[in-house]
Amino acid sequence: MITEDIATCLLAGIIQKTKNFKTANLTPRILLTTSQLISLGARREEIVNHLYRSRDIRSLRLWGQILNNLKSERNDELLWSKIPLTEGTPIKNVENDLGEIVDELISNVSGAKIFVLLQSEAAGATKAYVYSLKNINVLELMAEYGSQGNQKLSQSLIHQDIDTTSIELIINLQKKLDKLAS
Repeated sequence: MITEDIATCLLAGIIQKTKNFKTANLTPRILLTTSQLISLGARREEIVNHLYRSRDIRSLRLWGQILNNLKSERNDELLWSKIPLTEGTPIKNVENDLGEIVDELISNVSGAKIFVLLQSEAAGATKAYVYSLKNINVLELMAEYGSQGNQKLSQSLIHQDIDTTSIELIINLQKKLDKLAS
């Protein structure tokens, strides 16, 4: 017997895994299961409000910083933004929010393949977060920068200031995207 609470928990998993039904892994079976769970009393609106409509001020400030500095290259295939040290909020306090921000960018810029976020670090270094949006192995793309992570998310500490890093890294990634396209 599936109670309303169990149905809500199951539906929450589906909604989160499909990013509120926006991902390519959405199938008719998932939609049928969703319909059945809602018929059993699953509280979809409560789930959506909790997962997607509630942000704290720190997260919203990070969103603002990223969007304010957002740039695109190669017909929106390469999106990037930088957060200079002077702008405040260190990313390490909100790294969990970065995934959500990237997911929203993906859903709103359909041609995007890579998203790069650069953050100034102490002593003139730059932290680079590189996300793959279209099955591109960013761990390999960023190997020369000593990247860590996995094929969908790479993190590197680059020992250059953010302005130098942004110029060199973006040009390098554009060249690599050119090679992948040919």
